[in-house]
Amino acid sequence: MSVPSMSRSSIDRRFQWVLGVIYAIVLCLLAWQLFHRWEAYTTARQAVAQARQLDAGLAVFDAIVDEREPVILLLEGALPPAPVQRELEARRQTTDHRLSALRPFLAPDRCDTCALLRQHLANAEVALNDARRQVDVLVSTPVAERSADAVADSIRKLAKVPLHVTPIDQTSAVAIMDADRSAQGMLYMAGFAANLRREAGLLESQLSPALISRRPLSAEEDHRIQRMLGGLVFLQEMLITAARGLPRLSDPVVAAVQVRFFQEMPAFVDKTMATLQQDPRNAVTVSVFHSRFHGYLQSVYSLRDESMALVRGDLTAKLERERHALAGFLVIALLLTAALLMAAMMFHRTIVRPFVEAGRYILALAAGKLDATPTRHRYHGEIAELFRSLDVLKDDLVQRLALQKERGQLIADLRSMAETDPLTGLYNRRAFLSLSAGLLRRSVPPSTIVLVMFDIDHFKRINDTYGHETGDVALKRLAELCRETWREEDVVARVGGEEFAVLSCVASEDHVTESAQRLMDALRADHQTAVDGTRFAMTVSFGVTYLDAGALEELGLRDMLREADRLMYEAKEGGRNRMEVARFVPGNQAATTALE
Repeated sequence: MSVPSMSRSSIDRRFQWVLGVIYAIVLCLLAWQLFHRWEAYTTARQAVAQARQLDAGLAVFDAIVDEREPVILLLEGALPPAPVQRELEARRQTTDHRLSALRPFLAPDRCDTCALLRQHLANAEVALNDARRQVDVLVSTPVAERSADAVADSIRKLAKVPLHVTPIDQTSAVAIMDADRSAQGMLYMAGFAANLRREAGLLESQLSPALISRRPLSAEEDHRIQRMLGGLVFLQEMLITAARGLPRLSDPVVAAVQVRFFQEMPAFVDKTMATLQQDPRNAVTVSVFHSRFHGYLQSVYSLRDESMALVRGDLTAKLERERHALAGFLVIALLLTAALLMAAMMFHRTIVRPFVEAGRYILALAAGKLDATPTRHRYHGEIAELFRSLDVLKDDLVQRLALQKERGQLIADLRSMAETDPLTGLYNRRAFLSLSAGLLRRSVPPSTIVLVMFDIDHFKRINDTYGHETGDVALKRLAELCRETWREEDVVARVGGEEFAVLSCVASEDHVTESAQRLMDALRADHQTAVDGTRFAMTVSFGVTYLDAGALEELGLRDMLREADRLMYEAKEGGRNRMEVARFVPGNQAATTALE
């Protein structure tokens, strides 16, 4: 390959250009490395901050749990109330202080999810205050007048408050793992210990009401406790498996959890349950039970605290390493830049001139021009053309994605319009039939399929008296109550003007009318406001039919609808604001009114 000759001045200019390019490349590489070093340092610093946030969240969790001890003692009434009340107030102040300490970690400018986490914190505070008010009412009530259900409900409400803090702790743990994957094992163990503590708290909340009231456990309480104890076997296997992969955890701490929590604690609970069932009066007092139960939990606290201490130590050490690495990189970058400048000056004097032709050839190879010597103008022209081509491809891709997004949104809007009643936001009749068929296919014995049909009594009178706008408001309000009454998996629809239908699956025949009764009670307590400000009551009539799951084919759904419709009209003929209930027999054609 022939190489054109170059004058000394052109060689100098080319060298200056190459030197500038090299310097630019080196500076870009240094900037890239600096960016990653800074990012690593920032990530390590954020991980330490998230660890502090996790500590604050766990402190809130512990404080809320600690409130239960004086509450249980006050409800038991075996000790003088004054010192116990003072202890309760002190622990409440501790909880409030720790909640205040956690709140700054969730400031809106600290993270993208802080708004959601602040909502979880607000929910925790609302639930805590509600539980406290209920406890205060019970404490002010004489012991003889306290109902067992009220005592049980207050304890369980307080036991469920820490669950609102759990998402905050989980988010902090995930953020730490994103920043430092090496902390995943210890964080998993700390989270596992926190989960054990949470399960133990729920277990205690099931036993404490019976101990306070000196009564046998209810069937529901016994079932829940047995289920929790059964789950401990699985949790123990998880602990053993996880501990094998974490040799830094001290063996005595892990062994203490296995012995104290997984062996001695269940045995103590079983013994207490047996005594309650046989002779509740001879069962241990709730204060003794609480003291011994929390003694078993100390091993779990030790496991969690040791895991978190190791996590904090690792994160702090990594932060120090990243800080030193960043400072060292800055020093090296400055020295490298100075050395490169000195080497370039020497390179110009000793190497550039002899190897200029070799340099042209290398540049041609680097540019992919094996049969020609590239020039600066042509080189830049190709780069510019490449980026222009990429810009065209980018613009085309952006347009295609925008069109796909618009198409997807249009399809979603059309689907929503086809399946949703525009006034109430509930499913329409078409969607009801389609979704009900799916629910029928999914339902299996021994559950029960329930079909409820109802409409507003004297709805025409409401329209005639208060206007159609008020009628629409009444329909919307009824739809809201339906959403509050039935579950998300139930199929709730407006199938006619003022007619509604609900298909649900319940555990047994004993629960067939529960949801309809709740809606009826809610309507009795709810009063509507007409457009002109007049207050009026609204009632509905129900037709409820049911059958065992799996006994109805999809084609029999319309017969079941006719039966529910017939029962609804029987309720209207019987005086309205009432409910008619009957078991549905597939193939029965006794209905007189069909839903079309």
